[in-house]
Amino acid sequence: MMGTTQTSDRRLEPASAQREIARPHESGSRVGVRLRFGSAAEVTHYLRALTGLLLGASTKVTATLVTGALREDLTAEEIAERLTRGAVHKLRFALRLGEHAIAVELALQASEPGVVEIRAPFMSGLVTSRLWLQSDADVLAPIPLLALPTTTEGCQRRSNSGPL
Repeated sequence: MMGTTQTSDRRLEPASAQREIARPHESGSRVGVRLRFGSAAEVTHYLRALTGLLLGASTKVTATLVTGALREDLTAEEIAERLTRGAVHKLRFALRLGEHAIAVELALQASEPGVVEIRAPFMSGLVTSRLWLQSDADVLAPIPLLALPTTTEGCQRRSNSGPL
């Protein structure tokens, strides 16, 4: 039986356990993926990086604070600061893919502090375009640029569909 190895504040698990953790579950046309991190600091770092990438491509960003209040007026810097303080429960990014509007949601799990759930319309089908995400200059992130393959109605579920 394979065990879990602890290195500093990160947890390494066997590949079979990682697949179990990251297995997507579907709800309508939106797919949820749960990611488990070794510490709250890693969750914050990940969310800040992903927020920096998604913010520039979004037509609208809604932050649900842990108080239940909805905020649509926050800058990237303000969102990053609130993430660091643990004041954000969920972020919703409205994006345009051609003529279609999609939403990407990032949610923290109060019952599981090291877990982030990403909900987005991940679709099967041919890649028709790329969604280019560039990190916001106000939020330092380890990933400055990311291109997501997209179908006509959402993000591509598999990346091995061949070149565009």
